[in-house]
Amino acid sequence: MKYIALVITLMVAVTAPAIAIASDSITLRRDITVEGEQITLGDIFSGAGDKAGNVIAPSPAPGKSTAFKAISVARYVQSQGLEWRPATPVRRITVRRLGANISQQVVVDQLRAALEYETNLDLFEMSLSTQNLNIKVAADEPQTVSVENLYYNKSNGQFFAEILAPANSENGQRIRLSGQIHEQVLVPVLRQFKSAGQEIRESDIDYKAERASKVSHRVITDASML
Repeated sequence: MKYIALVITLMVAVTAPAIAIASDSITLRRDITVEGEQITLGDIFSGAGDKAGNVIAPSPAPGKSTAFKAISVARYVQSQGLEWRPATPVRRITVRRLGANISQQVVVDQLRAALEYETNLDLFEMSLSTQNLNIKVAADEPQTVSVENLYYNKSNGQFFAEILAPANSENGQRIRLSGQIHEQVLVPVLRQFKSAGQEIRESDIDYKAERASKVSHRVITDASML
C-alpha cells in the first residue's frame, strides 16, 4: 500500500506543472479580421494574455482571406502552453484582412495626368480595358496611386501603364493596366435653334468635345463661322 501511495504521489508531482501550464484557456474569435501585415495569436483567440502578440503567419493581401488547418493551429497553441477546446468541431480557421478600396476616379485622374504629359494633348477621351479595377490597400494606408511606367502608341492611341498603390510606396501593389485614348476637338454648337438670318451671339454658342477622327472637314470648328 505504501508503494502504491508513493507512485500516486509521484504522478501528481510530475503532471501538476503540465496542468498548470495548460490551464490558460483561450477562445476562438468569430469573424476574424486583421489590419496589419501579420496575424497574431491575439487576433485569432481571446484570452491569450502575454502570448497575444506572438506572430502566427503573415497577413494576406488587403481585402483577401487566408485559411489555416485547425489541427495545425491547435498544435501551435499547445506549444505556447495554452489550451483550446472548441465547443463545436472546427476544421479550418479563416482570417480576413481588412482593406480600403481606391476609387476608380483616383486611378483615372492619375492616368490622365500622366498621359497629358506623355502625349502633350490637352483634350482626349480615355477608356480602360478593365472597368472594375477593385484595387485595395490596407485600412491604415493612404488610398492613392502613382503611375510608375507608361507606354503610349501614337499610331493607334493604345497605352500600357503600371501603377503603384499606395503611391510611391516601397512594398505596394503593382497593377498593370491598358486602354486607349482618342484625341478630341471642341466643336461649336448652338444652345438653341436659330432661324436663318437670326443673329448669333457668343452667348448662344456652346462647345462639345468630339473625337478628332470623326470630325470631317465640313464640320465647323471655328465659332466665328457660324
